[in-house]
Formats: sequence, structure tokens, C-alpha cells
Amino acid sequence: MIDFLKTWITSIAALLIIFTAIQILIPNNAFKKYINFTFGLLLTYVMISPVLSFLNKDFNAPNSLFINYYIANKDIEQNRESSLKTTMASSMKLFETNLQKLVIDSLDKKYPINDYNVEVKSKYNEGIISIDKITVHVFPKGVKPVENIQIGENTTNVKNNGYENIINFISEEFNIDIKNIYVVEG
Repeated sequence: MIDFLKTWITSIAALLIIFTAIQILIPNNAFKKYINFTFGLLLTYVMISPVLSFLNKDFNAPNSLFINYYIANKDIEQNRESSLKTTMASSMKLFETNLQKLVIDSLDKKYPINDYNVEVKSKYNEGIISIDKITVHVFPKGVKPVENIQIGENTTNVKNNGYENIINFISEEFNIDIKNIYVVEG
């Protein structure tokens, strides 16, 4: 009986230490409350296992605990990978949003005669964030005279639209390759 009590207390202590270590490693996100709930259920199970063993002599608490621990660890690993992907996607979106704001603020200070809207496309690969494309939409302030409209003109070549100074400024200010910066009027 004393060996069983010693084993029971040791398993509770070991479980608490493992739970604490896992909680420290898990990032704060929506899955943490589910993991804490699962840990609570497992801890409750381990704490009532002596009562269950007295009710059912065939009950083997250590084996059941190992199976439940394995299942919980598998779920934690899957949740961690899912959480990591979600965190990385939201971090990339936040990076793009912050870069957009920085570019707009810098352009407003350098060239206050226009309004700007910026789109950023970036990607993350092996710890490196690369900027694939920055598109700056320039909106001249005030009323502008109507220009001749040419039907069928290719508008994808935006390098020759008189905004080379904006392209060079963004390239120098943010250390971005000129090939990845596009300026479009309107």
C-alpha cells in the first residue's frame, strides 16, 4: 500500500512538472486554454486513479496514464505546428502592414504634394523575409487637368511614368531592390 501511495504521489509530481514545462514552451494563443483543460483532465484522472483501482482490480493506472500521456503529447505537437503556421502567417501580415505604413509616412514627408497607397508582397523562407513586390499608388493632391486617353496602351510598364525619384527613394530608404518597386498613378 505504501509503494502504491509513493508511486501515486510521484506520478502526480512528475505530471505537474511535465505540464509546467510544456506550458512554458507553448506560445500564448487560442490553443493554450484547450491544452490546459486537457492537462487538468489528465491530472484529475491521475488523482482519482487509486479510487478506480480499488473499484476495479483489473485497472492498471500506469499503463492507462502512459497511453493518455502519449495521446496528449501527440495532440500538443499537432497544435504546436498549427499554431506555428498561424503565428508565422499573422507575423508576415503584420510585417507587410508595418512596412506599408512606414513607406507611406516616408513618402508623405519626402513628397508631400501627393497622397499614397502602398501594397507589399513578401515571403518567409528559412528565417529570411524577402520583399517580392512593393506597389505604390500615387494620387496627386488637388485638381489635375484631363489628359489624352490612349486606348490599348500597356500600363504595366510603370518605370517610365516620371516617378523614378520615388522608386529610388524607396530603394535607398528601405534597402529594397529597384526591380521590386512599382509606382502607379491612381
